[in-house]
Amino acid sequence: MSNDNERKQVACVTGARGMIGRIITLKLLERGYHVKIFSRNDKTKIANAEVIIGDLRDEVSMGMFLADAQLLFHCAAELNDESQMWEVNEKGTELLIKLVGNLNLKYFCYLSSVGVTGRTSEKWVNEETVCNPGNTYEKSKWAGEQLVSKGIK
Repeated sequence: MSNDNERKQVACVTGARGMIGRIITLKLLERGYHVKIFSRNDKTKIANAEVIIGDLRDEVSMGMFLADAQLLFHCAAELNDESQMWEVNEKGTELLIKLVGNLNLKYFCYLSSVGVTGRTSEKWVNEETVCNPGNTYEKSKWAGEQLVSKGIK
């Protein structure tokens, strides 16, 4: 008899404790995916999701997290500690991109921030809107977004 998890597609979610990451995780579980969440916090628990404890700056823990991944939702970010924002939001995203380049992903979603656009007088903003992030969080998310837009090699 085969293990049920072997038949399910593996969906990986960083930032599953956040508002959007949690919703994505729950929707994936509802749709029957084997969901792996990546967290720095060992108290993170979402029913029926596999939790991998690690850090976006650690290649070993991220490698374990990404093993067998077909879908990846990168929602994690450092929101509060300004001294860690560049390391987590840009460098962590850069390492993630490096690691997924060796995988056979079917889907990759990077969650940025509306803040990367900065102040604008435009009524509507989209991917072509000129970005002018104002604070460290917005600038570090914009840097991560630019890395992702270059594509996975």
